[in-house]
Amino acid sequence: MRKVTLLTVLIAAIFAPSLLWAQELHQDLEGIWRAKVLEVVSQEERVIPGTDTASTYQTIEAELLDGEKKGEIITIYNDYLVLEKGDRFFLFYTIDVVGKEMYAVRDIDRRASIAIFVGIFVFFILLFGGRQGLRSLLSLAGSLFVILYVLVPSLLEGYPPVLTSIIVASIILFVAIYFTHGFNRESSAAF
Repeated sequence: MRKVTLLTVLIAAIFAPSLLWAQELHQDLEGIWRAKVLEVVSQEERVIPGTDTASTYQTIEAELLDGEKKGEIITIYNDYLVLEKGDRFFLFYTIDVVGKEMYAVRDIDRRASIAIFVGIFVFFILLFGGRQGLRSLLSLAGSLFVILYVLVPSLLEGYPPVLTSIIVASIILFVAIYFTHGFNRESSAAF
């Protein structure tokens, strides 16, 4: 009788896992989208529990400017940073396991300010540097191109990181120094 019970338990242990189904992993759908504040519905100061620190809580209506729901107006509860009507910001969008959509304020959209500062930077480099400044800007653009389209893909494909970085850095240095300053003894010493 013991042998039959032991054999039954052994057979069940071997074949039972193939009869069971595990829960499938849920892949959250998520993204970072741009939005614009249409209206601040409510705003209040609350004390964070357990501290004496006050924080601003807002309920805002925003229009989505990106993503598959572009143009849709949503309501967001915000306790991250204070937003005003007309502000553009980035929000984090996700759908959880039960299918509930959630939005959270992530950061202010500063792309316009950054573009203005880049324009001012380029203007002054060209104003004070002339043709050499232009060559420097072209070298900078080439360096960014090589980093984004040669170095990063090579590292992602599994090439040795130290050797790959040294080779790419040498190429960037060679192009930047000789293109900006020309082929001369000072450039060679710098390289």
